[in-house]
Amino acid sequence: MPNLSRHQLMQLAALAIAVLVLTPGSASLVAETRQVSIETLIYDLKSPDAVRRQAAARELGNARHRPAIPQLAALANDPVAAVRREVELTLERMEDIQTLPGFIAFASDNEDDIRSRAVAALVKLHLPRAIGVAAALTTLRERIVYRPDRDLEVVVEPDVPVDPAVVSTLRVRIDDSERGIRRTAIRGLGILRAKPAVPDLLRIVREDRDEGLRFEAVRALRKIADS
Repeated sequence: MPNLSRHQLMQLAALAIAVLVLTPGSASLVAETRQVSIETLIYDLKSPDAVRRQAAARELGNARHRPAIPQLAALANDPVAAVRREVELTLERMEDIQTLPGFIAFASDNEDDIRSRAVAALVKLHLPRAIGVAAALTTLRERIVYRPDRDLEVVVEPDVPVDPAVVSTLRVRIDDSERGIRRTAIRGLGILRAKPAVPDLLRIVREDRDEGLRFEAVRALRKIADS
């Protein structure tokens, strides 16, 4: 066999790959390889190495592999904040009601940013994806311009069930140490038309020293009354 240049070898390698891709049955081979990769990622969620757990959660989120949601939610109590943060973001990417238990757990996380995103995500799960939480809520990061007229229109559809555990979680977060989370929880209760939260919202209106939060509570009560 004659000596080949590096360029020629690379061309032959590219040709071999093309033949493999076009060969019947190659699609199933690729799918099988991907499946093995997913199984490895799920296995890595239990790795003693926090970096591997975090990377596995990120890749499962990129793949939106919803069957892994229970295993991901189990990491809500991971001792490493970076892992928990990655898992919470991954659950958001899933856009699936099965993530609800995970967000409920993350809503009481020690890290403010994780708690904030989880509280907002609990509301987002019940809204049409076209609206989303970015338009429904002004979160801690103030990513959107506040539009009072639009906010009044954002409510959960009457036929959308709301788990009582979601309402209970938001009611607890009304008294969160972080103001942005309190605001998101108050708005969320209004959006979800959470009648059990009326006493809590009335307490905010009557007793809270924060004028902005009192205003949000009034708006939330108005939405609940209109339901």
